Amino acid sequence: MTLTAVVTVEDLLTKIDSVFGNVTSSVTTDGKIMVVDNTSGSVLDVEIAVKDNGGAADNTLNFDDDDDLGVTGTLRSREVVAGEDASIVVDGVTVTDSSNTITDVIAGVTLNLVGEDGAAEDTTITVKVERDLVAVKAKITDMKDAFNTIIDYINTQFTYDDENEEVGGILFGDGTLSSVKSELINTVTKQITGLPSGYDYLSLIGITLDLTDAVEGKYDSMNLAIDDDKLTDALETNFNDVRNLFIAYGSGSSPNLTYISHTNDTQGGSYTVDITQAATQGTTTGSAAAVDLTSDETLTIEDFATGRVATVSLTSGSDLDTVINAINSELAREYTQKIVGENDTGKTSSTLFSSVTGADEGDVITFTGTRGNGLSVSGSYTVDRTKTIGDLLNTIEDTFENEVTVAISGGKIVITDKSAGDSQLSFTIDTSSIGADLNFGDVDVDPAGADGSQEGRYAMTTTASKTGSNELLLTHNTYGTGQRAIVTETGGTALKLTSPVYDWGKNVAGTINGITATGSGQSLTVDSDGNNADGLSISYTGTTTLTSATFSFALGVAELLDRQLGFITDANDGYVTYKQTSLKNSIDSFETQIEDMQASLNRKMEMMINRFVAMELALAKIQNQSQWLAGQISASLSGWAGL
Repeated sequence: MTLTAVVTVEDLLTKIDSVFGNVTSSVTTDGKIMVVDNTSGSVLDVEIAVKDNGGAADNTLNFDDDDDLGVTGTLRSREVVAGEDASIVVDGVTVTDSSNTITDVIAGVTLNLVGEDGAAEDTTITVKVERDLVAVKAKITDMKDAFNTIIDYINTQFTYDDENEEVGGILFGDGTLSSVKSELINTVTKQITGLPSGYDYLSLIGITLDLTDAVEGKYDSMNLAIDDDKLTDALETNFNDVRNLFIAYGSGSSPNLTYISHTNDTQGGSYTVDITQAATQGTTTGSAAAVDLTSDETLTIEDFATGRVATVSLTSGSDLDTVINAINSELAREYTQKIVGENDTGKTSSTLFSSVTGADEGDVITFTGTRGNGLSVSGSYTVDRTKTIGDLLNTIEDTFENEVTVAISGGKIVITDKSAGDSQLSFTIDTSSIGADLNFGDVDVDPAGADGSQEGRYAMTTTASKTGSNELLLTHNTYGTGQRAIVTETGGTALKLTSPVYDWGKNVAGTINGITATGSGQSLTVDSDGNNADGLSISYTGTTTLTSATFSFALGVAELLDRQLGFITDANDGYVTYKQTSLKNSIDSFETQIEDMQASLNRKMEMMINRFVAMELALAKIQNQSQWLAGQISASLSGWAGL
């Protein structure tokens, strides 16, 4: 970068960050520039040379106090310190990790590494892991409380107030609800098969029905109660059997058969298992024994299933063990996606828009792209000639919800995902409104990586080793069809991978309870309506076929209660939904009957009114006739009287 009167130390630090990528630059309290590589296990080598305008080297760079450097900074000397992965030994196994928080060594345990014992490298720290019985008992208490709540609700529905002649709920006397109550009580009092005596009933571990309100042989509440001392003793004495009393679990006659999962359609029982094909891993093998490299070589390894690609640079003279270590180190790395513009605009983030040819006040720059997770983004920036290009970069970062960093490096725009791993990060910017002076060109990943761009990826699920015949062997860590590493060897043929031997992985195949199961890797799953094993998924880790093995599957109390409550509360076809629909249909039917009866009454009323009107008309007519007859009779009498 060119040092001018307006260039600050912060500008220099920003420049270093953008040039080297995943680094963090800062100034120490004693005025030294410190550059930290954020990629674990790598060695960062930074050298800063300062020259005057005539080209003569001047290894000393002085800053004013306004630059917040604290003291005069000298760049004459530098210290290179290699970053290292965390390394610990657990039960004799060395574990390395790019983070000081390790979660995948001991199941359910997080190890936070806060430092090393510098006085004694062989210091042993014992980590004691104990079960949290208080938390376990709290879960059991939650189950008990939930059970009692629904029993109390059902009991309320069945109450009757003799004095006021009122029922407790709209489901009073409902036979199905009464059956539900009976099923719930039967569930918490039944024997769970497959468990040793002493642990096959809830009552044996201190969970019983409270019958203290029994009156005349009637037990109204039927709530669960817990004897804490007895439950604690059972958990401390035989935790696994207590656990199995509650959950769904399975075990096979072969140690290679293990339980994975089930569905609500899976019934408890003992099932016959036949394995006709053991699962295998995909492998890629050199066509002959490898020899020491006689030239620098490059291996390109692609995961067929995920499309992830690793490039491994190998040095001449390396033996096979060195090659294997280099491959595994590269395959274990994770990379952050970095996309770079193709054009050098000659600008920096501190360039004012007033110095950009064609940039007028109010011009609009538009951009679109996708975030790392594939969600689309779009935005725009309105040119303010008093602002810098850095203001545009900040707007882009905001549009990406600060999931990326945006910088200018060597005149090119650089967009870096903040999270390592597979990424769909993309970006397109349209600066045509201000002309060609700020044309970044296409922004993407250069396959050759010559511009510093990088395809993001997670660690690859392949492991390098060697066969007994000294051939290089690449084994996909995942079992099953479609799992394989595709490899290309360039620069030499010492590894014999120019024509590798490929072997596709295979899924396990077999039957469960007489039904052909679906294999995926090492797991077998039954999908057959009406079969008791429907929905059962088990794992087979053996390497040979298996005939007439058995797999026992049992449903514990909590699992059975969950199914019962699911039957009651399922939004689609549960008992409550069914009852609500039934009652609604009954109400609708009654309303329809009322409407029909009202219409019938209206028709009858109309008919009666019409008859009444007709009667009134008839009476009026009769009255008129009566009056006419009376007149005629009166006239006749008057005429007869004159004779």
